[in-house]
Amino acid sequence: MGISVLIQACLDGQPNMDDNDSLPLPFEDFYLTMGENNLRESFRLLACFKKDMHKVETYLRVANCRRSLDSNCTL
Repeated sequence: MGISVLIQACLDGQPNMDDNDSLPLPFEDFYLTMGENNLRESFRLLACFKKDMHKVETYLRVANCRRSLDSNCTL
């Protein structure tokens, strides 16, 4: 039901989630309750995710190069 509401809202124009109680936002007050230390921890966590995603992208490139018949594949 939620995705159909979003699709219909996008087809009608700009989606408006203010009056829709069926789709509560999971982290609605996340930034309102965060202190300075929590923000630092969040940024540190995001930096770790960024490093991990870079490792995943590199692994996928290497796997794709090994799978392909083109031996001229460079990273």
